[in-house]
Amino acid sequence: MEIKININDYSTDLKPSLDALRALDNSFTRSIVDPLITNIIASSKGVEVTDHELQTAIDEYRYITKFESAEQFNQHLKDIQVSLDAFQLSIENILLRNKIIDSVSDSEIDAYIAENQLSMERVEFNSMRLSDENQAQEIKQLVVEDDESFLALAEEHSKDETTAKKGGYVGLLSRSDLTAEIEAAVFGASEGDVIGPIKTDAGYNLFKIIKFHKPHKDDSTLRWEIKEMIFQQELDDYFENADISCDLF
Repeated sequence: MEIKININDYSTDLKPSLDALRALDNSFTRSIVDPLITNIIASSKGVEVTDHELQTAIDEYRYITKFESAEQFNQHLKDIQVSLDAFQLSIENILLRNKIIDSVSDSEIDAYIAENQLSMERVEFNSMRLSDENQAQEIKQLVVEDDESFLALAEEHSKDETTAKKGGYVGLLSRSDLTAEIEAAVFGASEGDVIGPIKTDAGYNLFKIIKFHKPHKDDSTLRWEIKEMIFQQELDDYFENADISCDLF
């Protein structure tokens, strides 16, 4: 799949500075090209935005931003140096993007979950960072054998200032958020287990597992997130195969 995209063919309103173009990096390129690719994907899927949908979205934007009249709104666009055409294209692209995402089928979502079951698992735990391994062993013994509170000990002893004040609570993390050693130890444990100490660059860590969260096919939030991921992957695939050019002069 070879896609030829000349930025100048799509936007006569795009006039970035020459210095910015000379310093063109991938994130800047994606911010310009992704909307163009979205249009290509939408066309291939027969997805389009009607004039009524576009006008409704613009009216909603004006309502939210409290521009009661068209004159006020046009002045606002002038103040931020955005043409009406460019603004409408931006809104249209957002609507196209959402329609494409919404068009991802249930079977595609179910297949994604099946193929990515492990990587989508998440874990909730408390952590305690200590500078000395012997101290870490002693504190682990207090929790495991003497039934002392991991949270209270983390508040008192943890060297991680960010989590110490929350009893060591780290939050909900996926496998990719963890180092290989910590991932193996954490996901090999059971809820309620205290594991470690594990040596890291910052010290010796103890972890107390709160709960494992496995992906559920009926989780509506997860299903929407997967739709977004599938769309993003399609964007990435198009971008990787696109022949992108921009005439500077």
